[in-house]
Amino acid sequence: MHFCMPMDKLIIAKAFGFWKNTSEKFPDITDFISSDKMKNAEAFAQYLNNGSCIVASPGMTKCFLCGAMLGPESINTDGVWIWPSTLSHFVIEHKVHLPAAFSDTIEQKQFIMPDVTEEQRTKVDDEWGKAYEEL
Repeated sequence: MHFCMPMDKLIIAKAFGFWKNTSEKFPDITDFISSDKMKNAEAFAQYLNNGSCIVASPGMTKCFLCGAMLGPESINTDGVWIWPSTLSHFVIEHKVHLPAAFSDTIEQKQFIMPDVTEEQRTKVDDEWGKAYEEL
């Protein structure tokens, strides 16, 4: 598994949106908040909302920054990247910027979510689990 260190915080390559408030292993969200929304923030959020669900959790999720009720949380993928379903909220409401590698991937796909096979979901989930254990 490859690791990178954007803004001096460890991020597992191909995963984003998992924050320090849930585990010390993850980066602090404030390192990704800007004074301005990212260009095409709504298109990025729509892409994130259309991700293929790997796992879902019942119950409501509350934003740890503003207290908004966000609905049930899931872990989503596009077959390459993995992110929590709440990430779109942070992009729109809190001006979180995606890492360039992630936003470039989405732009290359012209903001269109690809069909994700069960095999791809399983592979991404397995890779994420192994990487998390190694942190």
